Amino acid sequence: MRIEASAWDCALEPAGAAGLALLLGLRLVKGLAQDVVRRLVDAQARPLFRDLDDAVRRAALDRHARDAPVAADAFAKLAGDRHQARWQALAVHDARPRGRPHQRRKRSRACPWSPRARRWWRITRALG
Repeated sequence: MRIEASAWDCALEPAGAAGLALLLGLRLVKGLAQDVVRRLVDAQARPLFRDLDDAVRRAALDRHARDAPVAADAFAKLAGDRHQARWQALAVHDARPRGRPHQRRKRSRACPWSPRARRWWRITRALG
């Protein structure tokens, strides 16, 4: 299984003098959804992936979609081995945005306390 060549289904590919070799499909990766594989296959149509970071960004993979092929050793050609791929995957930030960016709530100038609590606060503050 190679992330830069595999599709959803398994396929036979030429293996030089040996004849044919079985290229495992990404459908065999536990927990990898078909829409994620579709994004990976679309990203494969462009020039080859430079490294794991490039593959994650071009296919817009989130953390789970990135970790599943790493565990299946699909990034071996890009990263060296499964352990090195795991470390590289931890260094890559999610390419897909999550929700809305954090916005601070504006505080109102009006005090949310009751009039009695405000009075108590002013008295204790005045007394020091």
